Amino acid sequence: MTLRGRIFGLAVLAAITAHVVTMLDFHPEQDQCSFGPVSNQRYRELLAQAEKYQWRNWPLIIWKDDTLQRLLNEQYQAMTNDANTTYERIATMHAILRGIGADFLYTEPSNDPFAQVSERGGWVFFGYQINVNRLALFYLGGRTGWLIGTLAGPKQSSSLTDFDRKHPQGDLHFVAHYPNPIDQIPDVLHRGPRSCPGVPNAALEPFFRPDAK
Repeated sequence: MTLRGRIFGLAVLAAITAHVVTMLDFHPEQDQCSFGPVSNQRYRELLAQAEKYQWRNWPLIIWKDDTLQRLLNEQYQAMTNDANTTYERIATMHAILRGIGADFLYTEPSNDPFAQVSERGGWVFFGYQINVNRLALFYLGGRTGWLIGTLAGPKQSSSLTDFDRKHPQGDLHFVAHYPNPIDQIPDVLHRGPRSCPGVPNAALEPFFRPDAK
């Protein structure tokens, strides 16, 4: 092999190595989470279920964010039901996203989110980022995607929208955004102080159940 060929081969190997390194999990502490009465042991059971589901039911390559969004929501529906507590459902959300290698970033509103939303209505948002090359292998539009778990709180009956009716109190669903140089992700991918999603206290938990009155 010529010197030029060796240099080219080493460059290709270095590029592949760098690509693979970016897909490693650098936040294993995010799998040490517990969620109120949901222990870490139970969370790890959910994580194993989520990974098994994805291995059996998901395609090997996911090129589009709307496909990823649909798959996330279908999996969540398959793994939960309305009888689950808010704690179990947030733990399931985290397990599904960690199962694909997403990193948790923040819970919003940032200041006591469950108290704010239970009083005023609205949504609690759980923000994650993901290296989309985990899903699309080599994605040309960029590397970092934005995933959001959205949990609906009580609704204000005087201002219900069609979206509110589609996603009533206690609804939890996912939104997925791949990087796009034309329609760029806003500057929101900042890591908060916590390694795990927040959960409501026992007094507020019923306000985020689908069967709450």
